[in-house]
Amino acid sequence: MEAEISDDSERNIMSSTEKEGLLPSHSVSQPQCPKNTTFFVYLLTCFAAIGGFLFGYDTGVVSGAMILLRDEFQLSTLWQELVVSTTIGTAIIGSIVGGMLNDILGRKPNLLCASAVFTLGASVMAISKDKVVLLIGRMIVGLGVGKIF
Repeated sequence: MEAEISDDSERNIMSSTEKEGLLPSHSVSQPQCPKNTTFFVYLLTCFAAIGGFLFGYDTGVVSGAMILLRDEFQLSTLWQELVVSTTIGTAIIGSIVGGMLNDILGRKPNLLCASAVFTLGASVMAISKDKVVLLIGRMIVGLGVGKIF
């Protein structure tokens, strides 16, 4: 009997809120992707996703690769710390600059620019023959990553 009273009171509350327009009386449909979504939007979305993935991947890989990097570039403890942490440090600077560039240029051009900067940094690291060039490449990658976020 009490369950019936509680059910009736809930129905009365629901019907009164629906009458007041607080709750829709029909079900809410899921938002649909516009049919005129361009290839450019999909391209930017891919760059953003890849940028986030690469930053996490880079952080994990550099930790494992540090043994090989230490031997290849004869890195001291200080240089090991610099190689690992400089990407995160310059990402902070990149995010500040990226925020300002978002306001000035817009999100799409800034995202394309950040992807180009990240690619440039990866290329510099790939061709590095000494620890200074490796560090510069890590800094460029950090700027690119920071601009994305």
